[in-house]
Amino acid sequence: MRKSAKKLLSGVMAGLMVVSMAPISALAANSYEPGDVVAKEDYVTAADIAPEVDIVWTAYTGLNNAFVTNGDAEWENSANNDTYADLSKVDLTGKTANKTDFPAAAIKSDKYYVTASFILKNYGGQFGNCTLSFGWDDALKIGKRTAKGFTAGDCGMLVPSYSNVTNADGEAYLIDSATKFNDTYYSLSIATPHLPETGSVVYVGNDYTFETDGPLGGDDGLGVKLDGLYLGTVGFQVAEGTVISDDLLKFGVNDWPANDPGLCNLYMGSVDTNRMYTFTGMTEYEGTTPAMGTLKIAGNSAPETKSYTVNYVTEDGKDLGTETVEQGKSPASVPALPTKDPDAAGHYSYAWDTDPTTATISADTIFTAKLTTTPHNPQTLESNIVDATCDKDGSKTVTTSCSDCGYVISKNNVVIPATGHKWGEWKHDDSTAKAESKHTHICENDATHTESAACNFTSQVTQNQTAVLPEITTYTCKDCGYSYTEETKPALGHTHNYGAPVADYTSGEAFVEGKDYTHTATCTGEGTCSQPTKTDKCTFDNGVETKAATCTEDGVKTFTCTECGGTYTVAIPATGHAWGQWSHDAATAEADATHTRVCANDASHKETKACDFTAKVTQEATLDQTEITTYTCKDCGYSYTKETAPALAGVTVTVNAVENGSVTLAGQDVTAGGSKKFAENGTYTLVATPNENCTFVGWQTGNKIVSTDATYTTVAIADVTYTPVFAESAKPVQFTFVDMFNNVISSQSVASGADVKIPQAPTYTGYTFTGWSADEATIKAATSSMTVYAQYEKDAAATYTVTTDADATVAYGSNSAQGTLADVPYGTQVTVSKAGATAWAIDGKIVAYGDSYTFYVASDVTVKAASATTQAPVVAAVSANQVAGSYKVEFVATRAMVDGCTYLKSGFVYGKNLTDADLTLANVGKKGSADNSGVVKAAYANSTEGSTQFILSYGISAQTGTASAKAFLTYKDQKGKVQTVYSDVMNHTYA
Repeated sequence: MRKSAKKLLSGVMAGLMVVSMAPISALAANSYEPGDVVAKEDYVTAADIAPEVDIVWTAYTGLNNAFVTNGDAEWENSANNDTYADLSKVDLTGKTANKTDFPAAAIKSDKYYVTASFILKNYGGQFGNCTLSFGWDDALKIGKRTAKGFTAGDCGMLVPSYSNVTNADGEAYLIDSATKFNDTYYSLSIATPHLPETGSVVYVGNDYTFETDGPLGGDDGLGVKLDGLYLGTVGFQVAEGTVISDDLLKFGVNDWPANDPGLCNLYMGSVDTNRMYTFTGMTEYEGTTPAMGTLKIAGNSAPETKSYTVNYVTEDGKDLGTETVEQGKSPASVPALPTKDPDAAGHYSYAWDTDPTTATISADTIFTAKLTTTPHNPQTLESNIVDATCDKDGSKTVTTSCSDCGYVISKNNVVIPATGHKWGEWKHDDSTAKAESKHTHICENDATHTESAACNFTSQVTQNQTAVLPEITTYTCKDCGYSYTEETKPALGHTHNYGAPVADYTSGEAFVEGKDYTHTATCTGEGTCSQPTKTDKCTFDNGVETKAATCTEDGVKTFTCTECGGTYTVAIPATGHAWGQWSHDAATAEADATHTRVCANDASHKETKACDFTAKVTQEATLDQTEITTYTCKDCGYSYTKETAPALAGVTVTVNAVENGSVTLAGQDVTAGGSKKFAENGTYTLVATPNENCTFVGWQTGNKIVSTDATYTTVAIADVTYTPVFAESAKPVQFTFVDMFNNVISSQSVASGADVKIPQAPTYTGYTFTGWSADEATIKAATSSMTVYAQYEKDAAATYTVTTDADATVAYGSNSAQGTLADVPYGTQVTVSKAGATAWAIDGKIVAYGDSYTFYVASDVTVKAASATTQAPVVAAVSANQVAGSYKVEFVATRAMVDGCTYLKSGFVYGKNLTDADLTLANVGKKGSADNSGVVKAAYANSTEGSTQFILSYGISAQTGTASAKAFLTYKDQKGKVQTVYSDVMNHTYA
């Protein structure tokens, strides 16, 4: 039985191995074709063959097992050729490891990579075991290319063929019998197991399969006739400048281990045949037949110079020329490419399948001129154009040709349809009316073309027929819009006849407060009724008790409508327990105390609850003692006491010495100056008594008169120093100049008014200084002390915008708007209001409570309605703006009090380069925390309204750093305790 196999391919990579089949009739009695099974009686002997190992060097161009580039076709397309010749185009033998000889893909980071493939030749088409031991030159390093570079070691064995040849049951046909790896040598050992039955080696998918009944139909027997056996491929990194040759591998080296003599053993037939060939040295590939019993390594002697025939043809076999070219050279007499005229299919060009001028000839070669058809690139041109008119067709000639080659693809005469009329809108003809109406439209292309038609009416009832009104129908032309009305039905007339009413609710359900209990009667009179139903409220009786109440369960009382019979029920409350007095449970105490009460109706009914305490301070905290609070249960009377606050820290109040009167502080004489400590949030009283011929002006803190009352009682909230200001009626004369915010601008004691130096009034945003309360002549003529006030009027040019919710109102005077009101003059009192609002906020901070908020405008501001479930006094920042033309900054704040709380004091803590933490009343008189900080100061508002705005005018004259201020509000809460709250800090940093 003869079977033929053209080629066998390796399963590791398509194209890595070709096993060529060739007859060995000279080696056996029977004649065999490639792929036939060798009968046992035809096994060869050592005398019959001269086996060789062919070493093929190729570029190592990819990662892992990808080691052949552009060589695949050589492997795949070979049939019955020797392997050496097949790889001649990609063999690197004789090449130098440099960037000129090596392909770019075999070079990475100036490292060079090469592979050595071992092909067993002339082995008689069968073998049992082959062991090939070899070492390598120092210029080589065995290993595998990876994405990160190169991994040296055993992984350099890239393609062991034994892993890809199997029998029909998927069992390995080639097995690894004894492969060994050492740092300096490699022993590749593969074998065929002794199989009782074998068939042909065939290519199935990506693997070899040794089948007993495959596509080639193998016969029984052992061994398959092969011409060349691919043993494997090994990867190396090669030193730059190394010339590639078989001499880079070592065979039979004496210094290898004694148990591995470096022999290359070839066992013929089965493993137990033990016909062995022993490696003895190198021979020339084309040399003398080696001596019997030795295995040779095929050498690399240069092949003789050859010449080959080069033919040039077209795809359809037309001869274009022939020349003879030496091996390794390129053709010199390449004929011109043929041409072909364009036709309807396209235009044409020829190109060689391979460029002959750059090809290197190594065999008889045929270059084929390939015909390429390129579709035309159509372009359309119009000529002989006769335009269409309104009622007559036009014409034109349309020619389609190729814009590249000019070939005419088509040429057609085309009719241009008449444009037709372009009618305008229909318009009613006024000479016609109602159902006889007509309308006309005119052609926009030619006004002499008109067309008239009867109006196309649609009808719609626009007044329904009732007992007193007729039905009116409106007729409208859907084209021109003309319309008219007509009475289409007369009035009906009608007499109501209402039946018994029916409840509009479900009877027997519990009464719902606010629910409408009604019943409805339906009219049954003939004709169309204008009021088909009539609904009235139910009239209920006084109710009947339908279920009596018990001690623990509600009863029921039912009420019935006297007209429709509908009912609702009302619960009669359960009588409940008759509880006695609460009595403290002796086993409990203080905050965990409980009390119990007993039902007078049933002593087994008891109820125990936690005591409900009320707290009362029974010992106020002073500088010397703690606060003691007594807690008393308001139900059972049980009480206990507890320390609830430490002794007070205290606040120091200082009074500067005076000359024109006497001063006491809480009864202590401080006319010559003095200080006294008070409990924080406690009250103290200052009393000023002027000398004869003197008057008291006021109490000055900083540059501000905080009160003009000679007897001044206030709250101790921070360390403070007062200067009592007296004016002497007799000479010398005392003059005090005060601005609109009660800030003392200047205080002068002079012999007479003629000596007074009138100061410059300060500037405030939105106001213009108009003069002093006394003119210069009056001041200069004064003979007694006086206080002079700066006078201002609002600047109409300074206006701002107030923004609130879209459904809220903002108003002042006769001006009002929803959501936003612009051009509001500075200082104007504005009110925002919104139904249902409970609070108002600026920048998310509550500033006032109620459904309206009244304030003074000092800048653009957005005030939003807010929700407040609980209310407490608040103080909030509004704005901080530098006064134009001045170094001073106006800090504006707002405060709001609530019912039950008492306003005590408000103002600002302020200073230079201060932090949020610095700005507290406790830090007044202390330096801020930063190196460049100033001293914390306090300014007090002299207004006494609970809810209002107040302002601080303060700045840094050098206009460097940051001016900071924080508003505060001190008040007494519902329990009589003094509290102080602060706004967010306001900062102005000078540019």
